[in-house]
Amino acid sequence: MTFTATETFFNDFPVTDARKATVMRAEKAPLSCPSRHLLLDVSAASRRPVLTVRRSPAFFEIRRRWNVYSGNSTSQSDLLFVAAESPLFKPGVVQVHLPGRDGGRDPDFVVHSRGFFGCDYTVSRGGATLAQINSGPATLLGLLFNMLTYRIRVNAGVDHAFIMALTVILKEIRHDKEEERRRQLRAWNSR
Repeated sequence: MTFTATETFFNDFPVTDARKATVMRAEKAPLSCPSRHLLLDVSAASRRPVLTVRRSPAFFEIRRRWNVYSGNSTSQSDLLFVAAESPLFKPGVVQVHLPGRDGGRDPDFVVHSRGFFGCDYTVSRGGATLAQINSGPATLLGLLFNMLTYRIRVNAGVDHAFIMALTVILKEIRHDKEEERRRQLRAWNSR
């Protein structure tokens, strides 16, 4: 299955299928600290929440972490998985741990960044590719305002909501890195 997710000005992230029909939408909760996104099934009349992606709060971060919960919950009993950036010696990797396995152990799933600018990702489990996510500006407007479109190919038998949650996390990582780059540029220019 193929999907396209496009960043917008309105803190949402619509996901369309190959026929350009909107099937999901990731909406950022306003004024949420830490960051929280709801992944909504918009194909249903009720726009029901499928997943909640919540960044783990931390004062001093070595590895950014996100908890993903079932539905509109943030209860530990509804935790589906934890995603964390890799240790410093493995840049461009996001490790995914299922509940009860989030420790120093090997991850259950891995997202590897490929390409010079880290805009191509492969989601794998035990060496088998589950999905590929490619990002880049799709329009001139996207290029001007640094908004990307994510083209997502999900292999058969793989939960596409899981892959969409990982796409939201990759988008947040990119925005964090962009904000850090801007902060460094402002500091450099103020010298």
